[in-house]
Amino acid sequence: MKNFEDLEDLLKRARVHHDPAFQSAYEIAQFRPRVAKELRKMALSYIEDPDQEPFPFEYLINELSDGIIFVGNTWDEKFAINAIRRELIHFNGNGASNIGKSTVGRLLANEIRKQGDTIWIFEVLKRESRGLLRLWPDLIVLPIQKLRINLLEPPENFPPKQWAEIFSRDFSVITGLMGTSEGDVFRYVDGLYEIFDVYNGSQTYPCILDLRDYVLFKEPKRGTLEYQRWERICNRLDKQCRSLGDTVLNCSRGMPLQQLENRCIVFEAQGILPDVAQLLFTVLTKKVIYRRYGQSG
Repeated sequence: MKNFEDLEDLLKRARVHHDPAFQSAYEIAQFRPRVAKELRKMALSYIEDPDQEPFPFEYLINELSDGIIFVGNTWDEKFAINAIRRELIHFNGNGASNIGKSTVGRLLANEIRKQGDTIWIFEVLKRESRGLLRLWPDLIVLPIQKLRINLLEPPENFPPKQWAEIFSRDFSVITGLMGTSEGDVFRYVDGLYEIFDVYNGSQTYPCILDLRDYVLFKEPKRGTLEYQRWERICNRLDKQCRSLGDTVLNCSRGMPLQQLENRCIVFEAQGILPDVAQLLFTVLTKKVIYRRYGQSG
């Protein structure tokens, strides 16, 4: 405990104890000795040279995460260099209860809001972010049951076949399918796009309910490895559709994300299985990221 008190004194002497980045790491330092050690080194550095450049906020949290906190540019490292960092920062807190995930998240959110940027918050099990309504009167709390989204609709100006690959990969990873099943999912999505004439510019898109029906129609011969993979895919699709329901998924065009991008929103997914919510939130976020990528390309 004495070492922890010494750390607090060092941060005050370094005049960085009011910095939200240091506050966030200071919360984590109570549970992670490595974080406390790194913070102490940073504080001493600032005491020796108070005029040095401010330490990068994103780098600080990322380096001190130790598996608890992750802050990155996008959901896909492929576009990390091309992305505008401030626009596409995301925060994902993982770990046991009472380790400071929510505290760090709120501090990060406040910093982003100070920059005038919009924030999307995804909550699966708790409703902690509703308290932010007191700070941000323009915040929208949107229960997932009121959302309308077509997971299979490609982002604007983004190649449909590439979106089919992205969706197939995310669906396979998040739902725990075996590696060979990713190619099967892509072939089903690709075939459905052909039927709906998506590759020729059709503006009517299949939805995941159509995908479920299409996969059921393509049942292979029983007793084969192909049948086993098909059965697993059917089970995962059925789980998604039953958990989210027709109201969320049954739409041909989906929700205009442009109207949501400039609003601060808390998406609440109470009553929905965590992996189902994860797929929905992952695809929703990637729709924004790849739409911007398509526009900039």
